[in-house]
Amino acid sequence: SENTETISKKAIKASSNIIIEGGNIKIDSCDDSIHSNNSIKINGGTMNISSGEDGIHSDSELTINGGNIKVSKSYEGIESEVININDGSIHVTASDDGINVSKANSESYVDTNSGQYESNAPLKAQININGGYVYVDSNGDGLDSNGNVNMKDGTVIVNGPTNNGNGSLDYDGTFDISGGTLIASGSAGMAQTPSSKKKKKIINISLTSQEANTIVNVQSEDGKDILTFAPAKAYQSVVVSTSNIKSNGKYSVYVGGSSTGKSTDGLYSDGKYSGGTNIGTETVSDIITNITQDGVTTAGSIGGLGRPGEKGAPGG
Repeated sequence: SENTETISKKAIKASSNIIIEGGNIKIDSCDDSIHSNNSIKINGGTMNISSGEDGIHSDSELTINGGNIKVSKSYEGIESEVININDGSIHVTASDDGINVSKANSESYVDTNSGQYESNAPLKAQININGGYVYVDSNGDGLDSNGNVNMKDGTVIVNGPTNNGNGSLDYDGTFDISGGTLIASGSAGMAQTPSSKKKKKIINISLTSQEANTIVNVQSEDGKDILTFAPAKAYQSVVVSTSNIKSNGKYSVYVGGSSTGKSTDGLYSDGKYSGGTNIGTETVSDIITNITQDGVTTAGSIGGLGRPGEKGAPGG
């Protein structure tokens, strides 16, 4: 017999399972920084990751129960067939998709009757967000699922793509949101909102092109700030869901201006907002309420299917 040796460009890898309980881990790798051919479970620790491919990748299931995870450079930040986020602080920067669930052997096609993109990716492919803090900065899709997305709690902030071929949210099945705070900003060409039939209210904001760090503010009828957020990149679409958005409440959206509050990842807390331009006011009655700036003639799909694309996109 003859043995050959190959050089691995991955950092931490296993053919079975990886469990991280704690510690300080710093990785700069050409290929995946943390890679498992089966599952990964992260219960704690501090991770600073720079990767030429995926930051954290597992073929089957990835569960994050805690820890401080920063993926400062990656092609795709976090990827698995199933991703469970229960707690922890996660910051992801990706040149393609930020958080992606996909099935490697899935096939895609265009329905000849409807002309819509379809996929046979199994329903097992899903992102489950039950808590924690997630910040995504992606040039591709922000949250990308070949199956479903379920959000029950936690905070998710997405600075999505500036190109119209991707969206801050992209899913093939359903996106159910029943709790937590979701803020997703990005381009409008392929924008999606959650498709949730839960009672959690969603405001879908469509704007003319706004420069990076331009504040978007949502206020209640009595002038209370519901949201003050400055996306890190140019944007045309902002999707907002928080527990402060109530049924039958009237809400106004302002763009521009400034805030005296403290900004963390673009999200302002405390302080006072002023100086913006009102682009629309609507009463929340349905699950999804659309507020559209004058001059905006097209918007992305609302709760619809995604589209075929490069690696990691639905059907990719």
